[in-house]
Order: sequence, then structure tokens, then C-alpha cells
Amino acid sequence: MCLGTVGTLTRVWDEGGAPVGEVDTGAAAQQVSLLACPHAEVGASVLVHSGFVLEVLDPGTAREARRLRSLAADRAARDRAARDRAARDRGAGDREGPG
Repeated sequence: MCLGTVGTLTRVWDEGGAPVGEVDTGAAAQQVSLLACPHAEVGASVLVHSGFVLEVLDPGTAREARRLRSLAADRAARDRAARDRAARDRGAGDREGPG
């Protein structure tokens, strides 16, 4: 399953007759199509998936989506760290040789 990204629409322009924009996700700026949401305005919090703005989010929904994304990223980082520690521990045991 793919998850969308929440960001802030920072710029809007017309490109060959198609509405496009730039979204700041906090991690990077991304050029997006506004075909599915042509009414989106600069400053709006938006849901982006596969390069398309799919929805303009109300402030509460945007805050909650960002909070949940942050929790998921923290959990993933903790899981990676635990796997790395376990792999190092297994490797250290292998180097000790027969006992």
C-alpha cells in the first residue's frame, strides 16, 4: 500500500494549459499536478500521491496526518536501530570463536 504525503502548497502556475504547483513536505519540495484539485491555493495543506494533489486538507486533518506520519517514522527508526543492534550482537558472537 502506498501512502500519500501531506505538504504545503508553496507555488502555483500554469504549464502548457495544466495547473501545476510546488509542495513543501518538510523534507523536500516536490512539483505536483493540480489537475485533480485545481482550486488549491498557495498556503493550503494538501494530500499528494504519485505527483498529484488529491485533496485540500483542513488544518486539523493536516496536523493529525503530520503527527501520525511522524509517529510512524519514529517507530520505523527504532525498529531499524533494534535490527542493527541485533545484527551486530550476532556478528560479535560469531567472532568470539568456539568456546
